[in-house]
Amino acid sequence: MRNLENSKNRVKVEPWFNYTRLSPVTVCIATICDSGKKIIVCSDTLISGPLGSAETMLKTRMVSGWTCQTAGDQADILSFLGILSPAMRRAKAQGGITESNIGILVRDSLAAAKKQKVDEVIKGQYAISYDDLLKIGKDRLPPEIFRDAMLEVRDTRLNAECIISGFADGFPMLLQTNSSGQVFVREDFAVVGEGAYLAQTILLHRAHSDVLPLARSLYTVYEAKKHAEGARSVGGYTSIGLLQSDSERELISFEGMMMLKEQYKKFGPQPIAEDLVCPDGTFRKISKVIEDIKHAAEGQTGGNKETDGGVGSNAPETAFENENWEQESGQDAAE
Repeated sequence: MRNLENSKNRVKVEPWFNYTRLSPVTVCIATICDSGKKIIVCSDTLISGPLGSAETMLKTRMVSGWTCQTAGDQADILSFLGILSPAMRRAKAQGGITESNIGILVRDSLAAAKKQKVDEVIKGQYAISYDDLLKIGKDRLPPEIFRDAMLEVRDTRLNAECIISGFADGFPMLLQTNSSGQVFVREDFAVVGEGAYLAQTILLHRAHSDVLPLARSLYTVYEAKKHAEGARSVGGYTSIGLLQSDSERELISFEGMMMLKEQYKKFGPQPIAEDLVCPDGTFRKISKVIEDIKHAAEGQTGGNKETDGGVGSNAPETAFENENWEQESGQDAAE
Protein backbone atom coordinates (compact mmCIF):
# COMPACT_ATOMS: atom_id res chain seq x y z
CA MET A 1 0.00 0.00 0.00
CA ARG A 2 1.34 3.44 -0.90
CA ASN A 3 2.55 5.49 2.04
CA LEU A 4 0.84 8.84 1.57
CA GLU A 5 2.61 10.34 4.58
CA ASN A 6 6.04 10.05 2.96
CA SER A 7 4.90 10.95 -0.52
CA LYS A 8 5.63 14.36 -1.97
CA ASN A 9 2.16 14.35 -3.54
CA ARG A 10 0.25 14.11 -0.31
CA VAL A 11 -3.52 14.00 -0.37
CA LYS A 12 -4.88 17.00 1.45
CA VAL A 13 -8.09 16.11 3.27
CA GLU A 14 -10.24 19.02 4.34
CA PRO A 15 -11.84 18.80 7.81
CA TRP A 16 -15.55 18.12 7.89
CA PHE A 17 -16.45 21.59 9.20
CA ASN A 18 -15.05 23.25 6.05
CA TYR A 19 -17.70 21.47 4.00
CA THR A 20 -20.57 22.54 6.26
CA ARG A 21 -19.45 26.14 6.79
CA LEU A 22 -22.12 28.62 5.81
CA SER A 23 -21.13 31.39 3.42
CA PRO A 24 -23.16 34.52 2.56
CA VAL A 25 -22.60 34.54 -1.19
CA THR A 26 -24.40 37.66 -2.10
CA VAL A 27 -24.69 41.05 -3.71
CA CYS A 28 -24.16 44.31 -1.82
CA ILE A 29 -24.68 47.72 -3.43
CA ALA A 30 -23.95 51.21 -2.14
CA THR A 31 -24.60 54.38 -4.12
CA ILE A 32 -24.16 58.08 -3.45
CA CYS A 33 -27.02 60.32 -4.62
CA ASP A 34 -28.76 63.68 -4.18
CA SER A 35 -25.56 65.63 -4.84
CA GLY A 36 -23.66 63.74 -2.15
CA LYS A 37 -26.22 64.29 0.61
CA LYS A 38 -27.43 60.68 0.80
CA ILE A 39 -26.11 57.12 0.47
CA ILE A 40 -28.32 54.15 -0.43
CA VAL A 41 -27.22 50.71 0.80
CA CYS A 42 -28.82 47.53 -0.52
CA SER A 43 -28.21 43.78 -0.18
CA ASP A 44 -29.91 40.41 -0.14
CA THR A 45 -30.10 38.18 2.95
CA LEU A 46 -29.25 34.73 1.56
CA ILE A 47 -26.87 32.46 3.45
CA SER A 48 -26.09 29.08 1.95
CA GLY A 49 -23.95 25.98 2.20
CA PRO A 50 -23.82 22.40 0.93
CA LEU A 51 -26.57 21.43 3.38
CA GLY A 52 -29.07 24.15 2.48
CA SER A 53 -29.79 27.87 2.47
CA ALA A 54 -31.96 30.45 4.21
CA GLU A 55 -32.90 34.14 3.88
CA THR A 56 -31.70 35.06 7.37
CA MET A 57 -28.23 36.60 6.96
CA LEU A 58 -27.49 40.10 8.24
CA LYS A 59 -25.12 41.61 5.68
CA THR A 60 -25.29 45.28 6.66
CA ARG A 61 -23.85 46.32 10.02
CA MET A 62 -23.29 49.67 11.71
CA VAL A 63 -19.70 50.36 12.82
CA SER A 64 -19.12 53.63 14.69
CA GLY A 65 -21.73 55.47 12.62
CA TRP A 66 -20.54 53.94 9.35
CA THR A 67 -22.17 51.10 7.42
CA CYS A 68 -20.27 47.92 6.57
CA GLN A 69 -21.75 45.58 3.96
CA THR A 70 -20.13 42.18 3.72
CA ALA A 71 -19.89 39.26 1.30
CA GLY A 72 -17.85 36.09 1.63
CA ASP A 73 -16.92 33.60 4.35
CA GLN A 74 -18.65 34.31 7.64
CA ALA A 75 -15.63 33.43 9.79
CA ASP A 76 -13.37 35.83 7.87
CA ILE A 77 -16.01 38.56 7.94
CA LEU A 78 -16.41 38.37 11.72
CA SER A 79 -12.64 38.31 12.19
CA PHE A 80 -12.27 41.49 10.13
CA LEU A 81 -15.16 43.27 11.87
CA GLY A 82 -13.79 42.28 15.26
CA ILE A 83 -10.64 44.24 14.43
CA LEU A 84 -12.19 47.13 12.48
CA SER A 85 -14.89 48.00 15.02
CA PRO A 86 -12.61 48.78 18.00
CA ALA A 87 -10.13 50.54 15.70
CA MET A 88 -12.86 52.89 14.47
CA ARG A 89 -14.11 53.47 18.00
CA ARG A 90 -10.62 54.49 19.11
CA ALA A 91 -10.21 56.80 16.10
CA LYS A 92 -13.59 58.37 16.77
CA ALA A 93 -12.68 59.03 20.41
CA GLN A 94 -9.24 60.44 19.59
CA GLY A 95 -10.30 63.04 17.05
CA GLY A 96 -12.87 61.56 14.68
CA ILE A 97 -12.98 59.52 11.50
CA THR A 98 -11.84 61.63 8.55
CA GLU A 99 -11.09 61.28 4.86
CA SER A 100 -7.42 60.86 5.64
CA ASN A 101 -7.65 58.09 8.26
CA ILE A 102 -10.63 55.94 7.22
CA GLY A 103 -8.68 54.23 4.44
CA ILE A 104 -5.75 53.53 6.78
CA LEU A 105 -8.09 52.09 9.41
CA VAL A 106 -9.71 49.70 6.93
CA ARG A 107 -6.39 48.67 5.32
CA ASP A 108 -4.68 48.01 8.66
CA SER A 109 -7.68 46.02 9.88
CA LEU A 110 -7.59 43.83 6.77
CA ALA A 111 -3.86 43.21 7.23
CA ALA A 112 -4.36 42.30 10.89
CA ALA A 113 -7.22 39.92 10.04
CA LYS A 114 -5.11 38.18 7.40
CA LYS A 115 -2.17 37.84 9.79
CA GLN A 116 -4.53 36.33 12.35
CA LYS A 117 -5.73 33.80 9.78
CA VAL A 118 -2.18 32.98 8.68
CA ASP A 119 -1.16 32.49 12.32
CA GLU A 120 -3.96 29.97 12.79
CA VAL A 121 -2.90 28.05 9.68
CA ILE A 122 0.78 27.90 10.68
CA LYS A 123 0.01 26.93 14.29
CA GLY A 124 -2.35 24.21 13.15
CA GLN A 125 0.25 22.60 10.87
CA TYR A 126 3.61 23.29 12.53
CA ALA A 127 2.73 24.11 16.17
CA ILE A 128 4.59 27.41 15.98
CA SER A 129 3.36 30.96 15.44
CA TYR A 130 3.79 32.88 12.22
CA ASP A 131 6.28 35.22 13.92
CA ASP A 132 8.34 32.21 15.05
CA LEU A 133 8.21 30.81 11.52
CA LEU A 134 9.78 34.01 10.22
CA LYS A 135 12.41 34.08 12.98
CA ILE A 136 13.58 30.47 13.26
CA GLY A 137 11.72 28.52 10.56
CA LYS A 138 14.39 28.83 7.90
CA ASP A 139 17.10 27.53 10.24
CA ARG A 140 15.20 24.74 11.98
CA LEU A 141 12.80 23.39 9.37
CA PRO A 142 13.81 21.32 6.33
CA PRO A 143 14.05 23.57 3.24
CA GLU A 144 11.09 21.95 1.45
CA ILE A 145 8.88 22.26 4.55
CA PHE A 146 9.81 25.92 5.04
CA ARG A 147 9.16 26.61 1.35
CA ASP A 148 5.73 24.96 1.51
CA ALA A 149 4.87 26.94 4.62
CA MET A 150 5.79 30.26 2.99
CA LEU A 151 3.83 29.37 -0.12
CA GLU A 152 0.81 28.63 2.03
CA VAL A 153 1.22 32.00 3.73
CA ARG A 154 1.35 33.68 0.34
CA ASP A 155 -1.77 31.90 -0.90
CA THR A 156 -3.84 32.50 2.23
CA ARG A 157 -6.54 35.04 1.47
CA LEU A 158 -9.18 36.75 3.51
CA ASN A 159 -12.33 35.39 1.89
CA ALA A 160 -14.33 38.54 2.47
CA GLU A 161 -15.32 41.59 0.46
CA CYS A 162 -16.75 44.70 2.07
CA ILE A 163 -18.21 48.10 1.34
CA ILE A 164 -17.69 50.68 4.09
CA SER A 165 -19.84 53.75 3.56
CA GLY A 166 -20.48 56.87 5.56
CA PHE A 167 -19.80 60.59 5.90
CA ALA A 168 -16.48 62.14 6.91
CA ASP A 169 -17.10 65.75 7.96
CA GLY A 170 -20.24 65.74 5.81
CA PHE A 171 -18.44 64.34 2.76
CA PRO A 172 -19.83 60.99 1.45
CA MET A 173 -17.33 58.13 1.11
CA LEU A 174 -17.50 54.60 -0.29
CA LEU A 175 -14.59 52.24 0.36
CA GLN A 176 -14.51 48.82 -1.29
CA THR A 177 -12.21 45.96 -0.25
CA ASN A 178 -11.27 42.66 -1.87
CA SER A 179 -9.84 39.33 -0.76
CA SER A 180 -6.28 40.49 -1.47
CA GLY A 181 -6.50 43.14 1.26
CA GLN A 182 -6.72 46.09 -1.13
CA VAL A 183 -8.90 49.13 -0.43
CA PHE A 184 -10.43 51.29 -3.17
CA VAL A 185 -12.30 54.58 -2.87
CA ARG A 186 -15.34 54.67 -5.16
CA GLU A 187 -17.01 57.86 -6.35
CA ASP A 188 -20.56 57.04 -7.46
CA PHE A 189 -21.23 53.44 -6.42
CA ALA A 190 -19.61 50.26 -5.12
CA VAL A 191 -20.70 46.65 -5.62
CA VAL A 192 -19.37 43.38 -4.12
CA GLY A 193 -20.43 39.73 -4.09
CA GLU A 194 -21.08 37.10 -6.72
CA GLY A 195 -23.88 39.16 -8.23
CA ALA A 196 -21.71 42.28 -8.51
CA TYR A 197 -21.12 42.09 -12.27
CA LEU A 198 -24.84 41.78 -13.02
CA ALA A 199 -25.71 44.67 -10.70
CA GLN A 200 -22.97 46.85 -12.13
CA THR A 201 -24.31 46.50 -15.68
CA ILE A 202 -27.59 48.11 -14.61
CA LEU A 203 -25.89 50.92 -12.70
CA LEU A 204 -23.81 51.71 -15.77
CA HIS A 205 -26.73 51.29 -18.18
CA ARG A 206 -28.84 53.71 -16.12
CA ALA A 207 -25.85 56.12 -15.99
CA HIS A 208 -26.00 56.45 -12.22
CA SER A 209 -24.21 59.48 -10.80
CA ASP A 210 -23.90 60.94 -7.32
CA VAL A 211 -25.78 64.07 -8.42
CA LEU A 212 -28.99 62.23 -9.35
CA PRO A 213 -32.06 62.68 -7.10
CA LEU A 214 -33.03 60.12 -4.46
CA ALA A 215 -36.10 58.78 -6.26
CA ARG A 216 -34.28 57.88 -9.46
CA SER A 217 -31.25 56.49 -7.63
CA LEU A 218 -33.45 54.37 -5.37
CA TYR A 219 -35.16 52.73 -8.34
CA THR A 220 -31.82 52.17 -10.12
CA VAL A 221 -30.44 50.39 -7.05
CA TYR A 222 -33.56 48.22 -6.81
CA GLU A 223 -33.36 47.30 -10.49
CA ALA A 224 -29.66 46.48 -10.11
CA LYS A 225 -30.45 44.17 -7.18
CA LYS A 226 -33.24 42.43 -9.13
CA HIS A 227 -30.91 41.96 -12.10
CA ALA A 228 -28.26 40.48 -9.80
CA GLU A 229 -30.75 37.79 -8.80
CA GLY A 230 -29.80 36.16 -12.09
CA ALA A 231 -26.89 34.71 -10.09
CA ARG A 232 -28.00 31.65 -8.14
CA SER A 233 -26.22 32.77 -5.00
CA VAL A 234 -28.24 36.00 -4.70
CA GLY A 235 -31.42 35.78 -2.65
CA GLY A 236 -34.80 37.20 -3.57
CA TYR A 237 -35.34 39.26 -0.42
CA THR A 238 -34.12 42.88 -0.70
CA SER A 239 -32.87 45.00 2.19
CA ILE A 240 -32.51 48.75 1.54
CA GLY A 241 -31.30 51.47 3.89
CA LEU A 242 -30.62 55.20 3.64
CA LEU A 243 -27.74 57.13 5.19
CA GLN A 244 -27.68 60.91 5.65
CA SER A 245 -24.96 63.03 7.19
CA ASP A 246 -27.30 64.87 9.54
CA SER A 247 -29.70 62.11 10.69
CA GLU A 248 -29.81 58.49 11.78
CA ARG A 249 -29.98 55.56 9.39
CA GLU A 250 -33.39 54.76 7.88
CA LEU A 251 -34.82 51.53 6.47
CA ILE A 252 -37.24 51.30 3.59
CA SER A 253 -40.86 50.87 4.58
CA PHE A 254 -43.39 48.37 3.29
CA GLU A 255 -45.03 51.14 1.23
CA GLY A 256 -41.68 52.10 -0.24
CA MET A 257 -40.96 48.51 -1.29
CA MET A 258 -44.38 48.20 -2.92
CA MET A 259 -43.68 51.42 -4.84
CA LEU A 260 -40.39 50.00 -6.13
CA LYS A 261 -42.07 46.77 -7.22
CA GLU A 262 -44.65 48.71 -9.23
CA GLN A 263 -41.94 50.85 -10.82
CA TYR A 264 -39.98 47.73 -11.71
CA LYS A 265 -43.02 46.29 -13.49
CA LYS A 266 -43.22 49.49 -15.53
CA PHE A 267 -39.56 50.33 -16.18
CA GLY A 268 -37.78 47.00 -15.75
CA PRO A 269 -37.09 44.35 -18.41
CA GLN A 270 -40.24 43.48 -20.32
CA PRO A 271 -41.30 40.08 -21.73
CA ILE A 272 -40.52 39.52 -25.42
CA ALA A 273 -43.58 39.02 -27.66
CA GLU A 274 -44.07 35.51 -29.00
CA ASP A 275 -45.05 36.72 -32.52
CA LEU A 276 -41.88 38.63 -33.38
CA VAL A 277 -40.97 38.19 -37.06
CA CYS A 278 -38.10 39.30 -39.30
CA PRO A 279 -39.47 40.81 -42.56
CA ASP A 280 -38.02 39.86 -45.94
CA GLY A 281 -34.82 41.72 -46.67
CA THR A 282 -33.65 41.87 -43.05
CA PHE A 283 -30.42 40.20 -44.21
CA ARG A 284 -28.63 40.20 -47.57
CA LYS A 285 -25.94 37.95 -48.94
CA ILE A 286 -22.50 39.55 -48.94
CA SER A 287 -22.00 38.69 -52.62
CA LYS A 288 -25.13 40.69 -53.55
CA VAL A 289 -23.98 43.68 -51.52
CA ILE A 290 -20.57 43.67 -53.25
CA GLU A 291 -22.21 43.28 -56.66
CA ASP A 292 -24.54 46.26 -56.05
CA ILE A 293 -21.62 48.41 -54.98
CA LYS A 294 -19.69 47.55 -58.15
CA HIS A 295 -22.68 48.35 -60.40
CA ALA A 296 -23.28 51.64 -58.61
CA ALA A 297 -19.62 52.64 -58.95
CA GLU A 298 -19.54 51.81 -62.66
CA GLY A 299 -22.75 53.72 -63.35
CA GLN A 300 -21.55 56.82 -61.54
CA THR A 301 -18.09 57.04 -63.11
CA GLY A 302 -19.13 55.96 -66.63
CA GLY A 303 -15.86 54.10 -67.03
CA ASN A 304 -13.82 57.30 -67.60
CA LYS A 305 -13.89 60.08 -65.04
CA GLU A 306 -11.90 62.51 -67.22
CA THR A 307 -14.08 62.42 -70.42
CA ASP A 308 -17.56 61.48 -69.24
CA GLY A 309 -19.71 64.50 -70.21
CA GLY A 310 -17.23 66.95 -68.82
CA VAL A 311 -17.75 65.65 -65.30
CA GLY A 312 -14.04 64.99 -64.87
CA SER A 313 -12.53 64.40 -61.51
CA ASN A 314 -15.57 65.79 -59.69
CA ALA A 315 -17.40 62.44 -60.02
CA PRO A 316 -17.57 60.32 -56.87
CA GLU A 317 -14.86 57.70 -56.48
CA THR A 318 -16.97 55.34 -54.32
CA ALA A 319 -20.59 54.31 -54.20
CA PHE A 320 -20.91 55.77 -50.75
CA GLU A 321 -20.32 59.31 -52.12
CA ASN A 322 -22.97 58.93 -54.82
CA GLU A 323 -25.99 60.29 -53.01
CA ASN A 324 -24.38 63.56 -51.91
CA TRP A 325 -22.70 64.04 -55.31
CA GLU A 326 -25.98 63.63 -57.22
CA GLN A 327 -27.71 66.17 -54.96
CA GLU A 328 -24.93 68.71 -55.51
CA SER A 329 -24.91 68.12 -59.28
CA GLY A 330 -28.70 68.63 -59.45
CA GLN A 331 -28.44 71.91 -57.56
CA ASP A 332 -25.71 73.17 -59.93
CA ALA A 333 -27.79 72.27 -62.98
CA ALA A 334 -30.81 74.08 -61.62
CA GLU A 335 -28.75 77.21 -61.05
